[in-house]
Amino acid sequence: MTRFIFKIFICLSVIGVAICFVDLVGCKKITAKTERREAPKQPLVKQEQQLMGTKVEIQAIGPSKPEIDQAIVRAFDEIRKIEDMAHPNREGSDVVLLNQSSGKHPVKVHEEIFEIFKQAREISERSHGAFDITFAAAGKLWNFKDPDAKFPTKKQLAEAVKLIDFRELMLDDEKRTAFLKKQGMQVGLGAIAKGYAADKAMAVLKQDHIKNAIVDAGGDVLLAGSKLGQPWTVGIQHPRKPHGQLYAILRVTKDAAVVTSGDYERFFIRDGILYHHILNPKTGEPARLCQSVTVIGPTGMLSDALATAIFVMGPEKGLEMVETFYPQVDVLIIDAVGGERRTAHFEEHVTILRAS
Repeated sequence: MTRFIFKIFICLSVIGVAICFVDLVGCKKITAKTERREAPKQPLVKQEQQLMGTKVEIQAIGPSKPEIDQAIVRAFDEIRKIEDMAHPNREGSDVVLLNQSSGKHPVKVHEEIFEIFKQAREISERSHGAFDITFAAAGKLWNFKDPDAKFPTKKQLAEAVKLIDFRELMLDDEKRTAFLKKQGMQVGLGAIAKGYAADKAMAVLKQDHIKNAIVDAGGDVLLAGSKLGQPWTVGIQHPRKPHGQLYAILRVTKDAAVVTSGDYERFFIRDGILYHHILNPKTGEPARLCQSVTVIGPTGMLSDALATAIFVMGPEKGLEMVETFYPQVDVLIIDAVGGERRTAHFEEHVTILRAS
């Protein structure tokens, strides 16, 4: 009998120890939970500068404001470097030197400009010349800043169109030179260089370990990561309403470029007709088949050029080109009469919030 009571006592003692241990663990857990502090949120820094003929805004999120500031400064410096190379009127730029040498001799260009030329050549070929950086011979005849400026004459346009032909821009990969074969030919990189500059700026931010950022180069938008845990949003201007009134807002859930080309960006209206800066290289006159084209693609350079090409080609041919050659790209088109067309998978990584 005594032995039995002793065994019960031992068992109860062991159980008691176990109960006490659980209580102590519970106390530790409660204490730890009470003392836990949330990690401080990373700061968001926003800066803007006037570059590439437009307002460029960079927003970035990182470990500390000084680190972000330094990264943004380097990103702006990269854009400024591209601007110096691609500027159509800045003395000594690659574009100016090439245009001055048209019909005379090849010009060695920077690696960055050569990369732009090669991408432009590809899109020109695939769009059958709807995108053509040698359009500048006609582009210089128009002044969209002055609504009272004289129109170019039919004769002037006809002469300029003879000088527009992407196949006459000769590229030598080995020597990294470019040559405009006909005297008077001119290149202009307004429809592709901004996107490329945004790409390079974002690359700098990522090199500086900035994983969440947005680079907006006047509508050529590069997105990375998220905005404090929420998707970055990009507004699409309504092409027939005052500036600031949106057609839609896009919530983008992947790293991407979002570029919109529209006939409302640089234009004037005369005698009830809207004249805008997106020219058809085959006529030298404003393209008439779209009001707005938004492209979501892997790079700013590609998206920038495709937005212009599709705008000129029109919805049917533009979408056909994208489906054939650029399945990784999504497109939203507002056509000439305000109808909407888009690629089949447009909303896989994008939420469209319709504006009222």
